[in-house]
Order: sequence, then C-alpha cells, then structure tokens
Amino acid sequence: MHTITVIVPAHNEEEGLPATLESLASQTVRPDQILVVDDASTDRTGEVAAAHGVTVLRPPHNLGSKAKAQNYALPQCTTDLVLAVDADTVLAPDYIENVLPVFDDPGVSVAAGTVRTRHTRTLWERGRSTEYLFGFHWHRPIQARANSPMVCSGCCSVFRRDDLMAFGGFPERTIVEDMDYTWSQQIAGRRAVYVSDAVALAADPEDLTYLRILWNQFCQACLGLPCLTSTIGRGVAVAGTSC
Repeated sequence: MHTITVIVPAHNEEEGLPATLESLASQTVRPDQILVVDDASTDRTGEVAAAHGVTVLRPPHNLGSKAKAQNYALPQCTTDLVLAVDADTVLAPDYIENVLPVFDDPGVSVAAGTVRTRHTRTLWERGRSTEYLFGFHWHRPIQARANSPMVCSGCCSVFRRDDLMAFGGFPERTIVEDMDYTWSQQIAGRRAVYVSDAVALAADPEDLTYLRILWNQFCQACLGLPCLTSTIGRGVAVAGTSC
C-alpha cells in the first residue's frame, strides 16, 4: 500500500486555490497529507488554505521559484510518494487512484497524467486546449510507446520520494524543472510513466492578459531546453548547479 503527500506551492493564489484543494479532498484515494507552501503571498492564500484544513508552511521570505517552494516542504514529507500540484490545477477525482498502481514497479521514479483545460469558452482557452490535444493525445502516447516520456508535467506529477531525495530534491538548476527531473531519472536508468487515464485540469487562458503569462512561460521553456541539454550533457547530477 502506497502513501502519498501532496505539495502545493502557492503565491497569491487565493482565487484559484479553493478549487485545487477541493479536488484533493474529493479524491477516491485520499492523500495522507496536504502541504500548501504560502510563499510570501500578499493576499489571503494562507488563510484560504488553512480554512480547508491542510497544513500551511510559510517561508520567512519569497523563495523565488516553484522548485524552491516545493523543496521547502519536502523535509516534511514522510510518505513513499510525493504529488506536486500547481495551485491553479484541479485533479479529476480518480487521479491519485489511477497513478498509484504504476509505482508497484520499483523501477518507476516519476509519473503524471493527461492535462486538459478546465473550460473552452474563449479563443484563448480553445487555443490552449488545442495545444494540449496535440501534446497529450498525440505526442505523449507515442513517447509512452517508446518508454520515454519527454516530460512528466510539473502541475500534476507523482514522485517516488526516495529517488527525489537522492537527487537533491526538485531541480532548481534550470527553469524547466519538470523536464529536468524526467530526463535525469531516465538517463539514470529509472522509469518515467505517462498515465493517460489520470486527468488534471489546468488554469485556462481566459483573456489576452493571461495568455501573455502563458507566452512568457513558453519562452522560458524554450530558453530552458538548451540550458537543460547543456547541463545534463555535462553530466551534472547535483540539483542546484546552474547552467
């Protein structure tokens, strides 16, 4: 029987956080612990999290990245698995139930499911939905057949804690920490698994302002890829080493 802790890094997420926490509370397999890292929020993120009965961790100052916030919570995890969920991501009720069985294979280090948009009302939301359609219903299955997923999505990945700790925690050395960890584990001979039946609903680009944020994230990923290739190519295996 697997045990699992959820880590939710959050900075000024009072509006989106309730739906995320409600989805975690509605899981058919309940997590053993939920940790919300209130990373120097200036809104009511911490109060909202506490009202949902989860454990709230507050760093003394803003840590500056999602990976650093996740690593702040990692020492509090005593379960054999860790689920990292973004504060604006909603999991289907059977998400954890569908992902857990793949960890019966001791060679599996990380796994994640399908990501979809929560709504398809606006042009921007439909554009994001189309991106996910290609990524998760075309590219991912092909990569899964090759037993080599390109990335386990950082908004909803489950990690084997012992592997994560041995690696030094969530990678802080690049800006594409999910891809960094996925590649590093596979290069080390461990397995990354795509679980198509596990569904996560990500925040939607409801307007052009939000789309600009997503565009910035895309540009970061494009910049991070050559950095990641260079870092791993040099055989760097210690998290925290910068490129």
